[in-house]
Amino acid sequence: MIGSITGTIQAIIKYSVIVDVSGVGYRALVPALYFDGLKIGEQILLYTHLQVREDAHILFGFKTLKELEFFELLLTVSDVGPKSALGVLSLGSIDDIEKAIAKQDLTFLTAVAGIGKKTAERIVVGLKDKLAEKSLPYSPEQGGDTGEIFDALKQMGYTPSEIREVLKKIQNEKGTTEEKLKKALKMMGK
Repeated sequence: MIGSITGTIQAIIKYSVIVDVSGVGYRALVPALYFDGLKIGEQILLYTHLQVREDAHILFGFKTLKELEFFELLLTVSDVGPKSALGVLSLGSIDDIEKAIAKQDLTFLTAVAGIGKKTAERIVVGLKDKLAEKSLPYSPEQGGDTGEIFDALKQMGYTPSEIREVLKKIQNEKGTTEEKLKKALKMMGK
């Protein structure tokens, strides 16, 4: 697998760039937002995703690891292929895309060729909880009981977004982990 390439931009072709890496030109498909800022002859680092098909090996390139990770997250959604995922990343910044998904803005997502209303709904449903998990008000490294409460509520079948809302309300509460968990369950209606 090719994780990244660093080299000189040799050519800019519709939807892609050719990067010369020690005499070998790698062609990588990149988000459309990049094209205004690319110049032939300049150095570039692209984090890459390699799609291996029976008839082709296709390289997709991104300027940041965050973009690559989001691209790969989009690929986990049913009926979203690499070209559609690349199209979504061409709509704006990752923050703009995450906000559109959180707001369930289907019009934003259907602006990509090949993504209709049903696929946009799949993206929203498939990624809403995953994106909510990323923005939880705690990190496992912090320790404390917030992570324990989150895990307990998740095992009980609550969604990450429901849990996040309750954790925000009880984060400054005093008491034992068990008392906080009981309070969270009461807020959730159990």
